[in-house]
Amino acid sequence: TQSRSSAASDVYKRQMLFVLAICTIVALVFGSQMQRIITVPFENLLGVTKAIRQNQDYQVRARKSTNDELGELADSFNLMLEEIETRDQDLKISEAWFRGIIENSSEFVCVLDHNHHLAYINPVLERLIGASAIGQMSSKYVDTSQLDLFMDVLERSISQAPNSAAVNELRLLTKTSETVYVDLSVTCLYGILGIDGLVIHGRDVTERLHASRERERLIEELEHKNAELESFTYTVSHDLKSPLVTINGFAGLLKKDIEQNRMDRLDQDIECIQTAAQTMQKQLQELLDLSRIGRVMNLSLIHISEPTRLLSIS
Repeated sequence: TQSRSSAASDVYKRQMLFVLAICTIVALVFGSQMQRIITVPFENLLGVTKAIRQNQDYQVRARKSTNDELGELADSFNLMLEEIETRDQDLKISEAWFRGIIENSSEFVCVLDHNHHLAYINPVLERLIGASAIGQMSSKYVDTSQLDLFMDVLERSISQAPNSAAVNELRLLTKTSETVYVDLSVTCLYGILGIDGLVIHGRDVTERLHASRERERLIEELEHKNAELESFTYTVSHDLKSPLVTINGFAGLLKKDIEQNRMDRLDQDIECIQTAAQTMQKQLQELLDLSRIGRVMNLSLIHISEPTRLLSIS
């Protein structure tokens, strides 16, 4: 009985070992199959994401190896990549479009980072200051006497965001230490986390300012000339009346001498009238010459009591 029992136990053990071996083989085969079904697709997705991260190439696609949920995951992942690629292309087109506008604008544009360093400047500003200046402190090219004004407009742009802050006729210094005047406006640049920098745009008003100052100088000079002209007109008007008074006076004397038959005084009366007429004619000619010349250098007026004094231009 004991021998039979021992033999039965040995048979049972051998059967259990056989079953365990079969289960192990099945598990290995099943595990290998599951690895092919599950692990390989995930490794494929992982390889695609690495390629995108390293090369920024959104044209790569994940391979679809099954038609189950993992296959649907690959399809969804590829669809997402297509949408990202489309948006990336649209973004590049939009960036190129806006960059073309900014770089061909008649106004200068620059971007400041959080530390007020120049992160971008367009060609207009490069030509204005004579240097690229990217990475440099923006205040480097501001006249030292107006640094407080420049920093104030930057602070105001932040405090009153999203509205912009402006300043007129700010003095900048070029690379060659020449002074230029600009009108500029500062606006906050927003990112995901809030204000990401400042955008400055403006224009060179140096020529306009110089023209304005020249206009003011000419106006002041014109006012001075007008005052001289008023004084000159008053003097000329007074002195032109003198020959007329002489002519009128001697004409009366001539009439009286004729009535009194004082023929010996007629020649003297006529000569005085002719002299006064010649004096007026000379004054009128000199006034005509003066209008042609346009400015008075030295003026002399003829008085009836001083027949040798002439109106002349020297």
